[in-house]
Amino acid sequence: RRQLREDVMRYLTVLIEDLSIDVWPRTRGERVLSVTALERTLRVERKTSSAEGEVREADDVADSSQHLVILAGPGAGKTWLARRIACRAADRASGELQHGAQLDNVEIPLLLTCEQFRTAPGSARDAAVTPAIDSVSDLGSGVGQRLKSFLLERDDSVLLILDSLDEATTGRRDIDQVLIGSWRTALTSRPASWQQQWGRHMRQLVGTAT
Repeated sequence: RRQLREDVMRYLTVLIEDLSIDVWPRTRGERVLSVTALERTLRVERKTSSAEGEVREADDVADSSQHLVILAGPGAGKTWLARRIACRAADRASGELQHGAQLDNVEIPLLLTCEQFRTAPGSARDAAVTPAIDSVSDLGSGVGQRLKSFLLERDDSVLLILDSLDEATTGRRDIDQVLIGSWRTALTSRPASWQQQWGRHMRQLVGTAT
């Protein structure tokens, strides 16, 4: 169990490092900025019976949602927000483990694209876990496989973040299969793709932020 705890800490550390790098194109010779230096506070307005509505920070919405859909047009920052959600979740999990929390009680984030999820072999759970772990930088010998085995058995305490529904081709599985056990989920999409690809019965289950 100690080895597995070390494996999870290694994964969280590398994931945070990966997500803290600005991966967007830049002019040749332009310095690379940290994500922290580029980020700005995002607020979400929730329509209510009140004329003013309710405004909350996007971080709070992401932290408190069981199933979250982020809808916005091209270039609005959907992928950026997905990466931020994953990074914050990894940082929170790392802190909890460092302060002695039990591994079973710590929520582990997984970040991948809808295209990866749709086209990966195996079950829906395999398709969620394997690409997310394989996408992270070198974890060291045996770490990735042990993590996959551990997460495939988890029915809860996983935050699954799926990016870019609008860029996913038709694959071997529908995106509604992302609702795995009691895992929390966050999904990004352009509005038209969401409406076309997600059934009405699923929209009734999922809280939506725009």
